[in-house]
Amino acid sequence: MILTDQAFIEPKKQITDQRDINKLVTSEAYVRLTRFLELLNESVVNKKISDPCFVSEKVIDTLDTIMSWIDEIPSLPTSQRFGNKAFRDWVARLEQNAPIIHRDILPSQFHGAIIELVPYFTEGFGNATRIDYGSGHELNFVAWMCCMHLLGLFQEQDYTALVYLDLVRRLQSVYMLEPAGSRGVWGLDDHQFLSYYWGSAQLRGPFHEHSPLLYDISEVPNWAKVNSGLMKMYVADVLKKFPIVQHFVFGSLLPFKSVAEHQ
Repeated sequence: MILTDQAFIEPKKQITDQRDINKLVTSEAYVRLTRFLELLNESVVNKKISDPCFVSEKVIDTLDTIMSWIDEIPSLPTSQRFGNKAFRDWVARLEQNAPIIHRDILPSQFHGAIIELVPYFTEGFGNATRIDYGSGHELNFVAWMCCMHLLGLFQEQDYTALVYLDLVRRLQSVYMLEPAGSRGVWGLDDHQFLSYYWGSAQLRGPFHEHSPLLYDISEVPNWAKVNSGLMKMYVADVLKKFPIVQHFVFGSLLPFKSVAEHQ
């Protein structure tokens, strides 16, 4: 679905308590986000990371540029386990340059969408105040990709997500970002979630061929089962978790209105 003749608005928070989660799961934003996640998932089924894929050159160049800022803004000497304050300078540069970045990568007819795209983009790399990163930030970057897709500017076969994962892993390492909302041993990873969902899609197929050692020790019948289970887990542990989505914003591209109301 590509949206045309869109009236863009400043995105706002809509989730104030647990009861709003029920509204979220019936919203147009939820439908568009989950559908986009599944599109990305299907695009990597049986694909290797090394396989050729579509490249949005301007977007990839942008991510490469902001990754280079990590070298220009080195971490500060600290004895703390988490939270290097140099990350705040990196985020400040990101926020300052985000509107300019979007004017460069967007066709002029979509410059009105900058008001909606920038909040998702700048929230997609971590929180400068807490110096942390978690699945809520990952969700914001996916929302940004989803909005670009809705505008017809991003293909699900793109490898933007892969470059993004490389970038945020480096941010986590250099600036020692604290995990936001870590679930410890009950979570897949302290920082990411979707890399596991999409990674399991790459392995969908005969389990004994893709992962013979895991096949010998696991009762899971196939990777398709693992993959679908991870999507359900993402919905339960991220999209339906108030502490994560309470900070999410909604605009015209990802509306909080229910699907029925939006039609």
